[in-house]
Formats: sequence, C-alpha cells, structure tokens
Amino acid sequence: SSSSSCSSSSSSSSSSSSHATPARRVSPRQAATASAKRAVEKEAEAEAELGAEAAWRTAGPHLGKRLVRTFDGVESRGHVVGWLPEKENSGVALWHVKHEDGDEEDLEADEVEQAISNW
Repeated sequence: SSSSSCSSSSSSSSSSSSHATPARRVSPRQAATASAKRAVEKEAEAEAELGAEAAWRTAGPHLGKRLVRTFDGVESRGHVVGWLPEKENSGVALWHVKHEDGDEEDLEADEVEQAISNW
C-alpha cells in the first residue's frame, strides 16, 4: 500500500514537472523580451535626445496606424502616436510607438513600415 502511494506520488510529481517545463520556457522568453525592449528603449532615448528641441507631430505619415513588433519571438502590439520629421531630427525621421503593454519606442522609417506590415 505504501509503495503504491510512492508510485502515485512519483507519477503526480512527474506530471507536475511536465507542466512546470513550459512555464520555465516562457519565463526566459519574457526575460529576453524585457532585455530586448530595454535595449530598444535605450536606443530610443538616445535618438530622442537628437530631436529633444523638436516636438513630436500628432499628424503625419503612419500616425494612428496599428503595428506588431517581435522581440525574441514574442509579439508586441501597439500603434504610432507621434512623428518627428527628418529635417527636425538631424536627417533621421522617427515615429513614436506606444505598445499595449505600456512600453514605448521610437522607430525609423524602415522599422515602422515593417511593423505596420506585420499587423
């Protein structure tokens, strides 16, 4: 009787272990995604400093468009909320994006166009 309960306990442990494995796989992705987003945010902050004296436009190309960006295999949805023309930003146009998870980033033309096409 006691060996049967050990066996049952072992199989239950094995069952919960198989359920824990996918959770472990998601966690590193989330960590990698957070790390990638932090890197993007740092880059966006540096780019924003270039145009710090200029104001984000609320009308212009791509404004209001929905988009999808992928960070280490995890999709992040958002929309374009601001535009900084290249003549006001050292020759580089930028689009300010707000993601549904609260993150924000600034994208160059090729990046915003690709993300819009991913929607």
